[in-house]
Amino acid sequence: MMETKMRESLQGSMKNIVPNLELVFKVCYLVHLLMAFNAYFAGERIMNVTLVLTLFFGGLMGIMRLIRIKDYIIFPNVLWLIAFIGSYAVTALVNIRYGLFESAQYFVWLLFQFGLLYTFDWKRDRDEVRREFHIMAYVLIAILTIYNIIGFVMLMQNQGFWHEAADGQIHRIGMAEWGRLHGLHADPNYGAVTSAVGLLLALYLIMCSKKIWIKVVLAITILFQYLFVVFSVSRSGLIAAICGTAAFVGLYYLKKAKKHAIIISVIAVVVVAGALFGGSKVLIGSYNTYMEYRAEEPGDDITTKEPTISREGDMEATGGDISNRRFSIWKSAVEIFISSPITGVGFRNIIPYAKDQLPSTYILKVNNQYGDFDAMHNVIMDTLASQGIIGIVILGGFIVCTIVFLIRNFNTIREEHWVVDSVLFCCCLTIGVSSMFVSQILYVNNPNTYLFWALLGYLIYSMKRDGERINRKTRKTGEVSK
Repeated sequence: MMETKMRESLQGSMKNIVPNLELVFKVCYLVHLLMAFNAYFAGERIMNVTLVLTLFFGGLMGIMRLIRIKDYIIFPNVLWLIAFIGSYAVTALVNIRYGLFESAQYFVWLLFQFGLLYTFDWKRDRDEVRREFHIMAYVLIAILTIYNIIGFVMLMQNQGFWHEAADGQIHRIGMAEWGRLHGLHADPNYGAVTSAVGLLLALYLIMCSKKIWIKVVLAITILFQYLFVVFSVSRSGLIAAICGTAAFVGLYYLKKAKKHAIIISVIAVVVVAGALFGGSKVLIGSYNTYMEYRAEEPGDDITTKEPTISREGDMEATGGDISNRRFSIWKSAVEIFISSPITGVGFRNIIPYAKDQLPSTYILKVNNQYGDFDAMHNVIMDTLASQGIIGIVILGGFIVCTIVFLIRNFNTIREEHWVVDSVLFCCCLTIGVSSMFVSQILYVNNPNTYLFWALLGYLIYSMKRDGERINRKTRKTGEVSK
């Protein structure tokens, strides 16, 4: 009896501590990744501080979740993710001769992403979860806006330079001479996708906020997120931003329009998509015209009269390959899959394996004269090469079951939760679309992977809560009718 009371008391204390710990962990993890993919901070010693904090709070949170594992194991589709982790571990052991340390490192991040970001105690208070989500969104938007304002200033000054970190990594900061804005983002493609998500979250927070000054500040952040998407000339980022933003506006009018909702929703999607795409062309053209004008000014140190923002250099370097080498990289992924179809070779072992077993494949530097490509720029191809048939079947099962869950619970969404559920879905859509062109969601521990699993977790939690509410009402109605 005494043991039971002590156990119940301990679990009650955990329920009070866990929400605050989750918030601290999620903010630390997000800040760590945003700094890790900042060209100035990446590879610097300060990253050890954010890493230790993330691992410490993540470890504590993991222990607390294990104590109450029954509350988490029932979260929708979590068994598919457990199976994926198991498949990852088997692949790492099967290919241990190609390396184990890096695979073990990412194993920890995989546990964090699946077990701490995606998985929820669905009985948590909704207002508490909403507060956590809003804080995370504001942190993301604030840091992104600082990055992108600095990048925009460098763009207007046509400034850029190389930065070598303490660990020897070299990153481009600001403008690149080959015609795209990097700003402070270590990879402009990743930065563009993160900015697209930041844009969506800021748009959502404008709808939620009642204070005019907050709405104005958020509107300014939207401008700078969009400007980075445009001037980074990231095609994957722009496509993802258009898909996510247009879908969000379409879903908003689908619910809010009182008459002809579907027609108004479709029109809104077309208008927003056209405005975002057309706006990118106008902005780039205007900037290039401005830089040509500056080049003609006497005493100005800008001498080029060629368009500054352009992807023509990439097309020339790849011999007119519209995929920017992706088709050749995907071919290598298929070759690796064919050579090891059951378990794959492990994401961290792709290059060592290719050198040993497929010396003529494209992803090796000796065959492409550019560099070793250790990622396949597509989440499906990454999984195919990394975990073979087993991994791709598990991933497919998770995707199908998640889609079925969303469809099944679509009509249970309460009107007051429609906007938040819509933005969560559209943020995941944005990252999902871009994952067809860049490596994220799996195997790469970057801000977009974090955001995908965290926001998908919030979405599933919210829809499950509404679904359970409808089920309870149905059961009560059935009992009364009897």
